[in-house]
Amino acid sequence: MIASSSRLCRSSKSGRRFHLIAEIAILYVSLIILFVGLEWLAYSVPHSWFAQNAVHSAEQISGEDHKRGFALYRVDGFTDCLMVSMSVTSYDQESSINNAMRNPLCYERDKTVEAVTKMAGGDYSGRDISDYGRYWHGYQLPLRLMLCAGSIEFIHVVNYIVLIGLFIAACWLIVRRRGWIAGLLFAVVLVLLGLPIIPKCMQFSSCFYIFLIAIIVMLGAERQFSCFRNQVLAFFAIGAVTSFLDLLTAPLVTLCFPLAIILYSKTRDTKLRSCVLLSCSWGAGYALTWASKWVLATLITGMDILTDAFVNAGVRINGAVNQSWMLEMFVAKWFMPVFATLFILFLLICYMAGGRKFTKRNAYLLLIALMPVGWYLVLQNHSIIHFWFVWRSLGATLFCSLLYLCQILSGRSSVIFKNLRYECQS
Repeated sequence: MIASSSRLCRSSKSGRRFHLIAEIAILYVSLIILFVGLEWLAYSVPHSWFAQNAVHSAEQISGEDHKRGFALYRVDGFTDCLMVSMSVTSYDQESSINNAMRNPLCYERDKTVEAVTKMAGGDYSGRDISDYGRYWHGYQLPLRLMLCAGSIEFIHVVNYIVLIGLFIAACWLIVRRRGWIAGLLFAVVLVLLGLPIIPKCMQFSSCFYIFLIAIIVMLGAERQFSCFRNQVLAFFAIGAVTSFLDLLTAPLVTLCFPLAIILYSKTRDTKLRSCVLLSCSWGAGYALTWASKWVLATLITGMDILTDAFVNAGVRINGAVNQSWMLEMFVAKWFMPVFATLFILFLLICYMAGGRKFTKRNAYLLLIALMPVGWYLVLQNHSIIHFWFVWRSLGATLFCSLLYLCQILSGRSSVIFKNLRYECQS
């Protein structure tokens, strides 16, 4: 009887696991079909609908410093101009789906306005057009639709209104569901990440949109997302959407912030297993979606996008940088030793403050805090060269570390308070 019950339990678990894998596969196929459709739709929008606004946007962005702003809070005008330039570039002899898969790009740093003006008018003579198909460039549809309504100033205004609205909604839900301390820490960290300047840069905005919406949806429907199956599907979708929209800006924030907030509990221990499995689900969504673009672009267009993607991936993983880039070399040499020293000191402080019992609670936050560093170690070249904006992933490290320390201190203080109350009553 007991053996039969044990076999039934194992069979039930295997069945649930199979159904979850099947649901992930259906979600993956559905998302890929959706993404291809959105890309095709983006490249079906006639350039004449937004050509003038694209030219005006290029003029304004080019009239400013490409990396305008202070230190780590610079806005990436170079990439924003590249995005606008791509919106008016296409191969006339190619179909919309081929253009969507190849993502043609013509960009000249010193002649941006001239190039965009000619391409907006359909003049590609003397222009060196290259394929940028190793990314999905999913931002192209909203960018082109926004350019139909106005130029870059209009996009900035809309960005400010929507992002600030999402930020307020996310903070409110975090305070309601996770307490005022978690909400305050979240708000402070996002301000430190440069939230006031994020809407001024189209490239930076995508990841913030994704993780703010993810937090709002999952906290707003917390009863539905308390089910682990739904959490797995949600993080797979978040990873896929991140791969679709982002240009390697700070993709880990779309994993780390929602994961920390959804799993956080002040009263019970959260298993590391849940954190690891949800992270793997996000990673699968991110990697499979990205690789799918390489394969589909190669199959549909006949161009060798797959080889180009692998070559560039090898460059990004390689840690070599130009020896003449003194600041980048400084970051490459000193980041890891400084980070390791500070993190060890932080762990000692936590252990001294909470002891063994309280340092075990919500220890998954420490794992999330280390994820950005792991990302930097894998993509060394990209992380070093672009440290001035990829550093934002460390916001998740700061948030998780502060949240972890606060729960230790609050747990310790509640025990001390209970002991004092017991002594007074006795």
